[in-house]
Amino acid sequence: MKRQDDITHAAGMGRSRAVRGEQLRFLSKPELLEEVGPPRFLRLVLFFLALTVFGSGAWASIAKIKETTKAMGEVVPIGSVHAIQHLEGGIIASIMVSEGELVEQGQILVKLDPTPVLADLEVIRIRRAGLQLKAERLRAFATGEPARFPKVAARFTHMVSDQKAILAQNRRAQNKQQRVLELKQAQRKVELSVLRKEATKLRREVAILVKQKTMQERLLAEKLVSNLVYFNTLREFNTIAGELDEVVEKAQRARRAIAEAGAKIGEMNAGMRDKALDEMGGVRAELTEVEQSIVQAEDRARRLEIMAPLRGIVQELAVTTVGSVIAPGAPLAKVVPVEDELIVEAQISPIDVGHVQVGKKAKVKITTFDFARFGAIDGEVEKISPTTFKDQDGTVYYKADVRLSKNYVGDKPGRNLILPGMVAEVDILAGERTVLRYLLRPVYQSLDSAMTER
Repeated sequence: MKRQDDITHAAGMGRSRAVRGEQLRFLSKPELLEEVGPPRFLRLVLFFLALTVFGSGAWASIAKIKETTKAMGEVVPIGSVHAIQHLEGGIIASIMVSEGELVEQGQILVKLDPTPVLADLEVIRIRRAGLQLKAERLRAFATGEPARFPKVAARFTHMVSDQKAILAQNRRAQNKQQRVLELKQAQRKVELSVLRKEATKLRREVAILVKQKTMQERLLAEKLVSNLVYFNTLREFNTIAGELDEVVEKAQRARRAIAEAGAKIGEMNAGMRDKALDEMGGVRAELTEVEQSIVQAEDRARRLEIMAPLRGIVQELAVTTVGSVIAPGAPLAKVVPVEDELIVEAQISPIDVGHVQVGKKAKVKITTFDFARFGAIDGEVEKISPTTFKDQDGTVYYKADVRLSKNYVGDKPGRNLILPGMVAEVDILAGERTVLRYLLRPVYQSLDSAMTER
């Protein structure tokens, strides 16, 4: 019974659909659409489209992308670059390295022509030998001792002979002057001896005449002798006494002359000795200066080979021609140390510098190595210059020092080393923003500038 009812119900529905289909045939398209409604497939498409739009909007408002500031830079050492200079300059004899070459500490970079320096050194050494020999000659002359000339090189033996000859000549001159004075002194001594004898004789005669005069004075008082005899005796007494006084005076002058001659001998010897000592003092002072000059000249000779002060790379080699002349203090080259810690000196545009801060992370790509193969190096902004600089083209930029996490690229330490002077591309993480904000940025900028044009 139930089955029969179902069959009857289905048959009724079929008839109603047929009747409804017959009725729809007579409706217009807009009425038909309004009556029938959208197809099921279309409803599904619209549903998934709306879901996609709302889902993408939600994702765009949540998902974030990283903002980076791109800059180009150069790998430099933290330590200073060593400028190679030569104090005195000279003539280039040979160039042992080329620009860009890796050199070890103490390796010879450039050799200078030794001829001028060695010639100057030889002249100073000859002068030193002469002063040493002269000082010993003056010492021997001043002290009267035998000369003990220092041992000198065979090429200086003729100078020893010359100083010996000068010493002998000086001593002969001294002895000659001394003999002249001694001869005068001896003559005065002989003269004094004669005067002494004559004075003794005259004193005896005076003594006799004094007795004779006294006796005649008594006899004259008794008128036993004439006045003439007495006056003759008195005249003779006065004559002999006058001669005695004259002889005594001559003897005194002779003694003074003898003393003066002795003093002159002493003064002459002392004067020659003092002169020799004074000259020796000047020679020794000059010798000290010469010794210092020799030290400086030997130092110059040692520095004829200009060496690398440390392990590094040669840059800005200024000498390229053998025989060329370098001025004193002129730069020869620069050695960039490779063992110091390396950083990248990035050039930040003034437009982007506001987004770069100390401590920001960075990705550094060394252009020498393939980034796709070796990857980037992690870095961190360590310092930003307080002011701007200009490159050769006049472009203004800020300097940012980016410290590297390692000194090589890739996964194998010791290979693919980063060297000073390599060019790097630096991506500095400036911040994050949502995808939606990134997409709407042009809209924000348009709204910000809207209604502001003149």
